Amino acid sequence: MTQHEFTRIPVAQSHLDWLTQMGFFGKQSGGDPRQMKADFSALELLQYPSGLAIIEENELTECIHILFEGSADVSRGGSKLATITSGAVFGELGILIRRGSSAAVTAGEGCQAFRLGKILLLNLQRKYPGLVPLLLGFAKKHLVHA
Repeated sequence: MTQHEFTRIPVAQSHLDWLTQMGFFGKQSGGDPRQMKADFSALELLQYPSGLAIIEENELTECIHILFEGSADVSRGGSKLATITSGAVFGELGILIRRGSSAAVTAGEGCQAFRLGKILLLNLQRKYPGLVPLLLGFAKKHLVHA
């Protein structure tokens, strides 16, 4: 499989509501949740087939992923480190600190993830200054475990 074998899923209001419940919108991001939902409607929701590499180890990514449904396996050097599930954030190191991924992330069964690209993130960070510190918190957790 190539890295581009995924299916785009239309983002619905229920998806944006889920992101709000997970804490991605609101006070910690520095904005009004209703306005943020409108601004974040440009997010992509992707369905990945099981076994597809979403991120390769050491890959410099230009996207942040938020796992919506299903699971994904995290591995380093071919050894499985963990299985992540709904709400996990990955890929942020590439955008935020220009560092290659410390691990590979491979889709498991029913894997759906939001993808937030670099351009959208840059536009959103101007409007919501609390968004980047929120994402840096995720990156810090990953660096501790890298």
